[in-house]
Amino acid sequence: DVYKRQAGSRLGGKGALFEVGHAWNRTKWGVWDHREYLRLALAAQAAAREHEIRLVGPAVIDFEFHLYPPVLKHVDFDIISSLLYVDRTGPPEGRQFGWDTTRKLALLRAIVDSCTEEGRDLWITEVNWPLKDTGEYSPAAGRPNVSEEEQADYLVRYYLLCLCSGWVNRIYWWQLVAPGYGLVDSRSVPWRRRPSFYALKTLKRFCGDSVYQGRFVHPEARIFNFCQGKDVFAVGWTERGTVDYHFPSPIKRVVGRGGEELAVTGRTVTLDTSPRYVFFENQEGMDASRAEALEPE
Repeated sequence: DVYKRQAGSRLGGKGALFEVGHAWNRTKWGVWDHREYLRLALAAQAAAREHEIRLVGPAVIDFEFHLYPPVLKHVDFDIISSLLYVDRTGPPEGRQFGWDTTRKLALLRAIVDSCTEEGRDLWITEVNWPLKDTGEYSPAAGRPNVSEEEQADYLVRYYLLCLCSGWVNRIYWWQLVAPGYGLVDSRSVPWRRRPSFYALKTLKRFCGDSVYQGRFVHPEARIFNFCQGKDVFAVGWTERGTVDYHFPSPIKRVVGRGGEELAVTGRTVTLDTSPRYVFFENQEGMDASRAEALEPE
């Protein structure tokens, strides 16, 4: 009780939100099972109520959703968090035991809603892809490591798949500066901004305050539609290979993953694994007859 009161009084004025534990379902972080985590979380909950602090949790890493019910039964987190990685040997559309990112989110949302009051915000508080050729700085060895270009592509695709599902409210990339997986490489002076840095910057610029409207249906491409003020645009990519997609409306501009302007040729855009932002001349680009709400496939 003494430590609980001290923690609450010392930290209460430092921030409004605190996540209890982080990837605690890995023993290397010092917690051995969910009962030990419960003791930590229940003490935090008592301190939070006393000092008007909001709690985020349970911060389970990977596809181990069976740990949510036994924790959420006892701890009333204000915001539910997950460190939701897909199988990191491939892209965010890849499947782990048949479950891709969207399917995992749908299952997690269902579990959270069954254990809490519906409508509780769900945040992903850690995700990344480790990088090739970073040696001991990479958190994983071998096949999970990807190139910097792949990491930038996967970042945009992961964010859009998750946020457009409607089941998650926020996503945090882990982390801004880190030699083996961050948006910025700190191994040289000055620090080097990686392609993923510009990919996230561009994503935020165009989609940060936009409204998702649905998607164009195509068997080989993912094409998501948005409105941002008077701008109407789509973001499209393929999981592999290229696709020439003919849009229903005249195209005003095409912007690459990192914010670079690309050539416009009529209404047809060649899509590949690197997401492109396609801006339309008019509202016909959102023709409802060719768009539908995003659902798990």
